[in-house]
Amino acid sequence: MLLLFVIFAAHVLVGNAYRLGETVDPCKVCGFLLQTEIDQHGGAFGTEDDVQNQLLDLCTRLGQIDGSAVLETCDSIVRSHGHQIYQGLMFGSRPQEICVGISACKESSTQAVLRALR
Repeated sequence: MLLLFVIFAAHVLVGNAYRLGETVDPCKVCGFLLQTEIDQHGGAFGTEDDVQNQLLDLCTRLGQIDGSAVLETCDSIVRSHGHQIYQGLMFGSRPQEICVGISACKESSTQAVLRALR
């Protein structure tokens, strides 16, 4: 319940920052997802399976708030790139670095991620 509140509160602060017009911006979803994971676990992530399950749970909760398009984008990012995300988190990479590394963001999009995380 607390996690849902945290996600909802962050969503209210960020606004509907995932959308570009009628489409979902995978860069912003990725950045928000990974920053939330880092904030929730503070570097103690557990196993790769634990992290993937936590991320998928976050995706479900984001989908409850922002709709099925955000859920689908988020799930796709986690299921397609779970290993790379885990490795990046374990090496202490920043969310925008991981998101660029998995091609959820373009190099020039990192500023959009940074704005969404503020």
